[in-house]
Amino acid sequence: MSDWKPRAEALARKYALENAVKHGGKATPGAVIGKVLAEDPALRAHAKEVPAVAAAVVADVNAMDAAAQKAAFDATAHERVDLARKKEDTGPLPALPDAAAGKVVLRFAPNPSGPLTLGHARGVIVSFAYGEKYDGTVILRFDDTDATVKRPMPEAYAWIPEDIAWLAGRAADRTFRASARIPLYYEWAAKLVDVGGAYVCECTGDDFRVLKERGEPCPHRGQDVATNAAKWKRMTDGGYKPGEAVLRVKTDIRHRDPALRDWVAFRLARDPHPLEGDTYPVWPLLDFQSAIDDHVEGVTHIIRGKDLRDSTEKQAFLYRHLGWTYPHTLYWGRASVHEFGKFSKSILSEGIKSGEYSGWDDPRLPTLRALRRRGFAAEAIRAFWLAFGLSEKDVAASMKTLESENRKVVEPTAHRFFFVDDPREIRVTGAPALAGEAPRHPDRPQDGMRRFSIAAAPDGARVLLAGTDHDEVAKPGRKVRLKDLANLRFVADGVAEHAGNDLAFLKEADRIVHWAPVDGVPVEVLMDDGSTKRGLAERGLADEKAGAIVQFERFGFVRLEAVSSAGVKAVFTHK
Repeated sequence: MSDWKPRAEALARKYALENAVKHGGKATPGAVIGKVLAEDPALRAHAKEVPAVAAAVVADVNAMDAAAQKAAFDATAHERVDLARKKEDTGPLPALPDAAAGKVVLRFAPNPSGPLTLGHARGVIVSFAYGEKYDGTVILRFDDTDATVKRPMPEAYAWIPEDIAWLAGRAADRTFRASARIPLYYEWAAKLVDVGGAYVCECTGDDFRVLKERGEPCPHRGQDVATNAAKWKRMTDGGYKPGEAVLRVKTDIRHRDPALRDWVAFRLARDPHPLEGDTYPVWPLLDFQSAIDDHVEGVTHIIRGKDLRDSTEKQAFLYRHLGWTYPHTLYWGRASVHEFGKFSKSILSEGIKSGEYSGWDDPRLPTLRALRRRGFAAEAIRAFWLAFGLSEKDVAASMKTLESENRKVVEPTAHRFFFVDDPREIRVTGAPALAGEAPRHPDRPQDGMRRFSIAAAPDGARVLLAGTDHDEVAKPGRKVRLKDLANLRFVADGVAEHAGNDLAFLKEADRIVHWAPVDGVPVEVLMDDGSTKRGLAERGLADEKAGAIVQFERFGFVRLEAVSSAGVKAVFTHK
């Protein structure tokens, strides 16, 4: 593919111009690279070179003045229209109803009670995919007004934007936290009271529950606007104690679903907020806060789980009271990944506090931080979730599917190395100094060769085999090929005669095994079950950079977490 670089440069320029025009004249390479590889998957074979090409193009675009950027961007209009039509026709996501290019506004609204998980990734990926499809706006909103049941974690306010930027290839267009907007919610609550759409209820929870189940109004439902306004002011001034009053939205007290009958919009705070402390005595519940934010921010389309249909119907009552039009709402079914079951953030947090897990990036966890640490590519996670599309059908998947997607990304560029865990020594008698070579990657001759050697010794050259291989093959009569090095005939337990290097030997060999020199690089691999495998690898591994994904032959892919003269620490990715 000698023409890959011009194609990469052309695509990078198109997306760099788009990114620069949307973000004040400064494009970022991270926002460009993912789009280049997504539009032309054949470029994945050059995944290591594409970032440098994109960075150079971005630098050129950023050097242009704003007028020149806009003119060049406008010149690509026909390409963008053609691409949008292609995505509309063949993309994994259905067209949004009443969607106009440049006018679509979506939001991803996590509770910052911890970092994002693989489950959250679906919302990020679908929202940003639609944002790209319609040249729209994607908002990151922290739904953090519940300081009791889903208590926000201060660190998560920084972690979540990092997770999104990595996963989506760019940051959200706007970011805010609901807890910083309490005066705004107070303002709209007062307006709702003024139009007769809400009232202050002083019933106990048990008393209201009985009336609700009967479909009967509580004694406070008929209060006039002035009385409700005065009681609402008393609430916000701190004149009630927690549990003494709530603000309810008027719905249909005989609604077929009791959960929708006069739902609670505000309640008195029980615990200080991690960021706002006890500044505000009254806090909105999610359905009120979310509904107000969606309207104020101009959200045009909401994408949520089908289990939140009740939220849509609750919020629709609020919108009707205020004379607003509800955004288009699309639903998806539940999604689960077999290997992770039902991990809740509260369970994970307790496990971390107790020391069961090392942290939020422990390889056993379903967080994006853990998957990233293991070496899963954002591109693979995007492909995994987009394959499910936007369907209300419940889906269940296996990590094997995600591993398959990730293998497509990492296999074309991951360098190969020998690594033996639980190493056991054998002696090879009658051997001269042994030497061999193998490509760093079988399909990338430009990456060069791995060269290795074993010194001769009077009583036999020393070589290390993996413990399981040693137990199976290091026995009298077994014929073994040391991959890319030499042929052996075992004459005793752990002792073999050198049998040359003729590949014809493979016809009679019992096994081909990988191996390591006794002075190889010490390696620790943190596995996905929390265990650690220790062994040695060929010396060339020490030339790789921390963060690289490599393949240990017959073992699996690993991400190199630390590389030094003392050894290598790696994290297991998958087979």
